[in-house]
Amino acid sequence: MVFQTGGETGKLALTFDDGPDPRWTPLVLDMLTRLRVRATFFVLGSAAESHPELIAREADEGHEVAVHNWVHTDVYGVDFPELTGSVRRTCEAITAAGAPPPNLWRPPYGRVDAPAMMVAAQQGLDVLLWSVHTPSAAKAAAVKDVAGAGSVILCHDGRTQPSEDLFTALEGSIRSLLERGLTVTTGSDLLTSDRAASLGTTSEPSA
Repeated sequence: MVFQTGGETGKLALTFDDGPDPRWTPLVLDMLTRLRVRATFFVLGSAAESHPELIAREADEGHEVAVHNWVHTDVYGVDFPELTGSVRRTCEAITAAGAPPPNLWRPPYGRVDAPAMMVAAQQGLDVLLWSVHTPSAAKAAAVKDVAGAGSVILCHDGRTQPSEDLFTALEGSIRSLLERGLTVTTGSDLLTSDRAASLGTTSEPSA
């Protein structure tokens, strides 16, 4: 389970939860295109099943599609068989839409217990949480001051938090981080790159 990395490679991860959403996800994808950066989308399986075209677009544009949950419910205390089924259904919805099999899982609210860790291990998923949260436009504007190499930034492209003001502020912050020479990338690329750097080896970029 990872909140952030040591930042050895000068990379940080940009992530979005709770989508795909037909109102907000296209705005986020357009923003990422303008910024020329890749991100990770932790998607709800039910939303992925309803909007496979958005999952396909995320994958086609070079972003990583990962698991949030089938629906946005707290997984804490959910028994192992039920949680396994939720994660598997979400993985199936992701791949059915044309994205590669996911490598990462972020349970809703970041709450993880022993059954959740068992499911992650069984399904071959790394659990990636976050170190910087953007629940408001003000918090998104502050990202440029609080995020750095190794950070994992949490944003949302679904449910209740997204707004145009928030995304405008976030875009400004990401531009500032890029101007500082940082690389904004996916969660898997951050983990793979920094693990390799800490071992003194090199690796090819991953999703």
